[in-house]
Amino acid sequence: MRRRSLVLPFAAAGILLSACAFMPLATPSTDSPFLKRMQAAEQSHTLHLPEVDLHYLQLGQGPPVVMLPGGGSWAYDFYDLASRLATNHTVYILDTPGNGYTVPAPSTDLNRLYTLEGINAVLLEFMRAKKLEQADFIGNSWGGGFGLYFAERHPERVRRYVSLAGTGLNDPATFLWRLRHVPLLGEALVNLSAYRPLLAWGLRPMYLPGAPSTEDIDEMYRPYIRPWNLHSQLLIYRNVDWAATRQGLTALKAPTLVIWGEQDDVLDARRNEALWRTLHPAARVVVLPGAGHLPHQGNLDEVFQLIQTFLVEEIRGAW
Repeated sequence: MRRRSLVLPFAAAGILLSACAFMPLATPSTDSPFLKRMQAAEQSHTLHLPEVDLHYLQLGQGPPVVMLPGGGSWAYDFYDLASRLATNHTVYILDTPGNGYTVPAPSTDLNRLYTLEGINAVLLEFMRAKKLEQADFIGNSWGGGFGLYFAERHPERVRRYVSLAGTGLNDPATFLWRLRHVPLLGEALVNLSAYRPLLAWGLRPMYLPGAPSTEDIDEMYRPYIRPWNLHSQLLIYRNVDWAATRQGLTALKAPTLVIWGEQDDVLDARRNEALWRTLHPAARVVVLPGAGHLPHQGNLDEVFQLIQTFLVEEIRGAW
């Protein structure tokens, strides 16, 4: 019995160490058919900054909109929504540091870069480089949290702010996400998430009420498994303190629209709805029945109409 009782701990330790050691080979960026199309259309660009080579897409003409995809995601995720907004806006979709085809400089201190202050500095450098005095900001998940922090720190730079299931209120994530704080176990979970079937499994509820296509899964998978991107997922999760954005809500001056999917499996929609209504009553909060963590995927038409109306309307206090 004693020998048998030792088998499970050793087996579990072996699985854990194997998962920690697992690291898929990075797929070259040229393997992305979508990125090739964007390059051919001259919509894909790279801005060379001291900390990172920042990849972004630019499309349309008009008042500027900056879009920040969520953690583990990249510009591909926002392209359908951005294409609609681009009929009367210049839209910039950024691969925030640690995601997509943005690459950190070899000399960059990643523990400093992958913080709220580090990413805030990159966003400010981007706006200065593009000579943007002010822009509307739209962010999903971590991107929503980064946009919120930027809006709090630089109210003169953000005209309007849209959160699509954005972090930032310091609401606890689901149990599986919180396990990333545990040494070794967090590394194992992040590495295992780079196994394509597991990534696809994790994406499916996010796309509710629809489902991700094979193209969606492939395009999300290709940049996600780059070693520096996988490493960043852990560092951002452990380094970013969302209590700072929650405390900074009093500094949020931009009119705010919050859109959540009722079936969000990452952050609790109803709890975050209540938090927004309590902590920042001026925000308009919309919860979409049946939608998941990526409401712009499962409910593209409705999300576009909400955002388009919000961005172009006069400020009347009706929101």
